[in-house]
Amino acid sequence: MKSRIYKVAGAFSSMPFLGNTVAAVLDAEGLDTAGMQAIAC
Repeated sequence: MKSRIYKVAGAFSSMPFLGNTVAAVLDAEGLDTAGMQAIAC
């Protein structure tokens, strides 16, 4: 699988990584459903 650049962000807290954490893929061009599921696991 191709390497992907991503950023981690937090929500619902003023302190890093204490709220709900999410990783956002910045370049998802060509990423199919199976690829998204592989990243999520």
